[in-house]
Amino acid sequence: MALDGARIWIASRGGERPAQYQSSLVSLLEAAGAARVDVIGLEGIGRQTASDLGQWASAVVGSTVGRIASAIPGRSSEAPSEEQGPTGPDLVIADDPSILPAVRAALIFSKADPLVIGLVDDFKVDTRWRTNKVHALIAPHEEIRNGLAASVPVEIAGPPFNRQAVREPAETSRQEQKQSLGLESDPVVLIRADGMSKDTLERVVFQLTLLEAPAQCLFYFADSPELSQRLNSLAVDYGLPASMFGREDELDAVMPAVDLVLADATHALAIEMLLDGPPVMLVGPGKGIARAGFLADHGAVERVEDLLRLGSTVERALTSPNPESGAVCVSVEGNDDVVSAIGRLYSRAEELRSGSDSQGTSDSKEPSESGTKPRTFLQPIGSSVPKNPDAGQRFVPRISLAEAKSQMAEIILKEREVDRALADAVKQRDRWLERLELATDSGDHELVKAANTELDLLRAEVARQNRAAEELRGAKEKLKARVSAAAQHRRETSGKRVANAPQSPSGQAAFSDHEARFKRLELERDLKRLRRKIGDS
Repeated sequence: MALDGARIWIASRGGERPAQYQSSLVSLLEAAGAARVDVIGLEGIGRQTASDLGQWASAVVGSTVGRIASAIPGRSSEAPSEEQGPTGPDLVIADDPSILPAVRAALIFSKADPLVIGLVDDFKVDTRWRTNKVHALIAPHEEIRNGLAASVPVEIAGPPFNRQAVREPAETSRQEQKQSLGLESDPVVLIRADGMSKDTLERVVFQLTLLEAPAQCLFYFADSPELSQRLNSLAVDYGLPASMFGREDELDAVMPAVDLVLADATHALAIEMLLDGPPVMLVGPGKGIARAGFLADHGAVERVEDLLRLGSTVERALTSPNPESGAVCVSVEGNDDVVSAIGRLYSRAEELRSGSDSQGTSDSKEPSESGTKPRTFLQPIGSSVPKNPDAGQRFVPRISLAEAKSQMAEIILKEREVDRALADAVKQRDRWLERLELATDSGDHELVKAANTELDLLRAEVARQNRAAEELRGAKEKLKARVSAAAQHRRETSGKRVANAPQSPSGQAAFSDHEARFKRLELERDLKRLRRKIGDS
């Protein structure tokens, strides 16, 4: 085997990654012939001084403490005997360039000269890989390799993922799974509330109340009592009919029934969600999250940074889903591909350590049971909507005039930004159309090609801005409709409360009609004032 007898360290910057590698790579590396695999979490080690690194390194490989500083619980970390003295790995796999100085400090105390491989597992082009020397790299995509412009071999494989967090394909159809959970046939939207900030979660709940298309909203709160309480409060405050659940086994049961997943852009399990099957929408700002941007650019996920557009974007996703999009960037074979790439590189260890690379870079992309009775773990929250439309009740979203003004102000400001961006994109497109005409007339084929390339980008930008403008117009109309529905509901409720007051039927009808017209005029007046105020600022 390629890894026959190898002692391997997987050095990670920490967080959830050590546990992920433990579940995804360790057993596969051992099956490939590794004698021992230790996962080391080095969270924060890159901030230590050189002196601290020396002390840490001595503790990692010294005979008195043992070889591993912070191994994953459940893994053995027996110390070598005094006769053996310090020992080290044959192969080091590091997932972040910032921890390489610490790893090399530890290796000074060992007798080994290991092969060091950098594992790029988050779709991020980090140029520090060039300065923190490694013998080879493993990247998840060709574009990442090109962006790194590394002087060492780069294998294309991965990304690795937490295999335990990916569910096996359901044996039943989506509709059958919905029936087993007591759900309707309408699309099911799963909102991963775990990982969302308070502000993001509140905006998501608000936007979901604007959906006109039928949808069933299910919130997962990951066994957090605080998050459960917050969800219930938000659903009540905004009048959103939904359900929530919190256990992992319940999530396993729900996933086969889901049509769309909403998750925070920073969620650690974005790759695993894609491999589960349903389309994924990553929401919230999440600036600097390279993975979210890369996946969105390649059509693997829908990316919604501007939450004002979430409602219309969700509607579009439900009416025209693209369930196969995730396959362009991730694969269920990702872990196996990474291990195969490690094996190929390790078989060339002597050559790579000496700095001679004769082969250059290479491409290496190589059941839940359903009962007959509906499950009952889904907890209804928010407004209760009767299944019978003739029951005399209807879902009326709640919103105050102050909330409406605030939301409308945000939409108007965003509209102005989009209009400016659209005008600029159209201007640039027209400029390059003229340049294309000039290049064509001159017979300069190189310039024609360059102009066409630029035009393709600008046409895509114009289309994107047009879509954004359309979504904002839709959001504005939805908000107006919601205000109107809420006002009508308040009038009806108020009418019931004063039904016993002495007033003639004709007087009641006239008052109701006049009140509705006054409210409409007042709302239009306030919106005009708001637009003028924004325009003057």
